[in-house]
Amino acid sequence: MQLFFVLSGFLITTILVRERDRTDHVELPRFYLRRLRRLLPALLVLLASFLVIVSIRYPHQRAAAWQSALRVITYTKNFGGVGGLPENKWLLHTWSLAVEEQFYLVWGACVAFLPRRWIVRVALLGIAVTYAVRFAVPMAATTMYLLAQWDGLLIGCVLALRPVRVSRAVGVFATTVLAVYTCSNLGALPIRAVDFTIVAIACGAVLMYATSMRWLRNRVLVWFGTISYGLYLWHYFILQLGPPPLVGIAISVAIAAASWYGVERRFLASRTPIDASSPTST
Repeated sequence: MQLFFVLSGFLITTILVRERDRTDHVELPRFYLRRLRRLLPALLVLLASFLVIVSIRYPHQRAAAWQSALRVITYTKNFGGVGGLPENKWLLHTWSLAVEEQFYLVWGACVAFLPRRWIVRVALLGIAVTYAVRFAVPMAATTMYLLAQWDGLLIGCVLALRPVRVSRAVGVFATTVLAVYTCSNLGALPIRAVDFTIVAIACGAVLMYATSMRWLRNRVLVWFGTISYGLYLWHYFILQLGPPPLVGIAISVAIAAASWYGVERRFLASRTPIDASSPTST
């Protein structure tokens, strides 16, 4: 998930900075409207499908389903399960979308109004504060995971503002670190505050290393990048219905493609390629 956050911070900041460099300002209302236009249509289709399926198959869960859908649509899903709020497993993965949108309410204003020389400093300060909060405030591992996640986003923001060249050796080492954390089932380990930041830094190095890899421009990979937002929305929901994993993945890809061609693309006719290809773009 940290890679998702780092990539999001990198892409969104790149778009914001390009607009500021080109026009000498950032139109925040337009920025937030683009965010809604990119994210909301496909999300509404998912929520409508979720409510219909739950109403038919699990009528006893209707109240919890409506509460869950409300938190998703208001981008507060990361507060579900915190403070005793009822939780619903079907849309649990959308907590990361909530973290992103909460972050960009603040970060968009930072890029729009701060002097250019201060933007990187604010991002670095935000990374330090996020780490300090995780280190100093007693929180359960799940709560920490859902709430204190801005360092990954901000690392991506810093890399967009101050790109660095990553050698092959560093890229391979960072990939190894990321693989070790992934394969060690981090969720089953005692989670330390520093673990999230280590993974986020490794993700940043992998991202910078990957930008020089030509194979990432492969048409199949680009296509999966194009439908990745729909894939993110639907894969967890489909798997909750209980199909065999490979069947669930195939169904998720098919629905994600239908979401892109039938819903998302219709709202993005005037968008640039980088905007349309990213699951976290504006």
